[in-house]
Amino acid sequence: MKKLFIASLMGVSFASFGQFEKTENLKFTPGNNSFELLISPFADSPIKFNEVKYRHFNSSNSAFRLTANVTHSASNVVSQAEIDSLDQKELRSKSSAFTINLEPGYEHHFAGTERLSPYIGGALGLGLRRTSEYNDVQVDDKVYYTKHTNGQQLDGVGPDQMGYFSWGLNAFAGFDFYVTKNLFLGTEFGLGFTQFNYLKAKVKSDVEGFAKPNAVKQGSSTSLAKGANGSIRLGFLF
Repeated sequence: MKKLFIASLMGVSFASFGQFEKTENLKFTPGNNSFELLISPFADSPIKFNEVKYRHFNSSNSAFRLTANVTHSASNVVSQAEIDSLDQKELRSKSSAFTINLEPGYEHHFAGTERLSPYIGGALGLGLRRTSEYNDVQVDDKVYYTKHTNGQQLDGVGPDQMGYFSWGLNAFAGFDFYVTKNLFLGTEFGLGFTQFNYLKAKVKSDVEGFAKPNAVKQGSSTSLAKGANGSIRLGFLF
């Protein structure tokens, strides 16, 4: 399936070259908009629908952009099976995480060629992540639960399992290659700084005698990342 997908992309590219024996300007014009998806040819899911990018080309050499990324994961597993003969109740363990990232930015495009549009730019990154973990416990013949929200700084719990609000600044460079009219492929690399402010950890439970503690501050961290995006961008002009 992956080989077929890659072969299809190559077929579209070669077909477009054959169509334009005399190269014409295929790039954007002022007033155009574009919508992009990420393609990872060697991944289990080649096209990623959780991240999209919109651009508005406001002039012949500049564009405003907005990248959005949304992910959600959840699990619900039986941690203890019900066995009546042993007075054993069914217990469950649940977890969930929701993350949204928005990145408004600006691009400056250079002359390039009729098909190639190199650019540089900058963007502001904003993110929010909320997590929860729910566990049942049996005490005698009763089942109680304990729920942790936004993680907790305990052994084995790292930043990935903690809720946060983040902001950052990113500088990038990339190019778009127009394989045919209104269709382009692109890639990008850059340097980014991100500040993570972790949300307060909260715990609640219906265990008898449980005293709900105050929310716990979890501090902050910073991250500096650089490198190329391993995905190819597939874009459409409209």
